[in-house]
Amino acid sequence: MDNTGLDAMVASFKEKHDAALEKLQRNVKASNYDRAVISDETDAMIMTLLTEAREIYAEFGTTLSPEERARKIGARVKNIGYIETCYLIAQNNPQFLPSQLPLVTFTSIVEDFRHKRAIDMLNKQFGQETSDGLLESSNTAYHAAGYFYQSLKTAAMQKIPGAEAAWLLLSGYFKKNKHATPSSEPNIKQTERDVHALLHGTKDGKIIIENESPKIVGGKRKIIDNIHKARLDAKETLNIEETE
Repeated sequence: MDNTGLDAMVASFKEKHDAALEKLQRNVKASNYDRAVISDETDAMIMTLLTEAREIYAEFGTTLSPEERARKIGARVKNIGYIETCYLIAQNNPQFLPSQLPLVTFTSIVEDFRHKRAIDMLNKQFGQETSDGLLESSNTAYHAAGYFYQSLKTAAMQKIPGAEAAWLLLSGYFKKNKHATPSSEPNIKQTERDVHALLHGTKDGKIIIENESPKIVGGKRKIIDNIHKARLDAKETLNIEETE
């Protein structure tokens, strides 16, 4: 996109931004809540502005692969100081600049870096604010749902028509699966517990661990825990006896 197209895009963005900000301020003043709540209209305005800002930045930004990101030198504090110091010395000593890097080019590179760093900082601050706002709203919404759930539960206990069916539908979120089939393979925590029991002589049995170190693709580990297996066998036997 040429500069004329970008200028038009930026001008359109600024016009929409000013109008949206004025409208947003009116919405906040008209809110009946203790704190401003994002309405559908406000959400649409924010999403539109962010989308347009992203489209503008895309004209100057770059999309990197994970490998490319790993190779690039990031804008850490030490690197920023190094860049700024080099640029300051180059301004005062342009005779030492290489022919392929005239001062005007160096200035353009550093200014582009400064602008993108400022935008990145603003984006990180905005990201932190949106993350905190989402966490706060999620917490509030969860507790509001809890108040409704308790009210519905009380209504169900009082046998108010229609309450029990709705309460049973929600109560499923708080039930644990007591009849889940135990895994035949022990996890690390179970194995460590059985090893501890063997070392202290509180259980009989043996544990065999076979390990193959990663080669090109990956390794594998096999654990034979007779104590864990015996525990599962005992549970199965108990379940059969209960059934009978």
